[in-house]
Amino acid sequence: MSTASPATLAARLAAARAAPPREPEGALELACIAGLLQRAAPAHPGLCSAERWLDRDGAALIHQGLDAVAQRELQEAVLSEGAAALDRLDALCAAATWADATAALRPTTLVLTRIARAFPEDWVHLAAEATRRLAATPPRRRDPAKPLWAAIEASPWALGAL
Repeated sequence: MSTASPATLAARLAAARAAPPREPEGALELACIAGLLQRAAPAHPGLCSAERWLDRDGAALIHQGLDAVAQRELQEAVLSEGAAALDRLDALCAAATWADATAALRPTTLVLTRIARAFPEDWVHLAAEATRRLAATPPRRRDPAKPLWAAIEASPWALGAL
């Protein structure tokens, strides 16, 4: 999902907004789409209606959804499953940033950032993807994914490979 175009994300956001979620899982999915769209096209008009939903009903549901995310299991998934789990973490970070709930994921990304810096050989295969994402759809300033992507991007240099 993190690599979807702004048009695709806007269409998915419109579909999600057609029947506003009433449970935390659906709210978190909508927030992931909105957060990724905000990264790709910060001024996209589709974000306005999503932000109205966020202000009315969405924030509480998103916080519940983020609280339900098992931080330890998410860390372990990224370490064992790699790119797919990292993609999910990245979308959750975009959601948390969009909903101003970054504290929920900061411990997870902090641990993973430290691991990426300590063991760059385990992350070097993702360095090109990190560079592409940081250039094409950079995480916003307070996004907890930003230092993790930066550490992954720097892994070849940490190994002396470049």
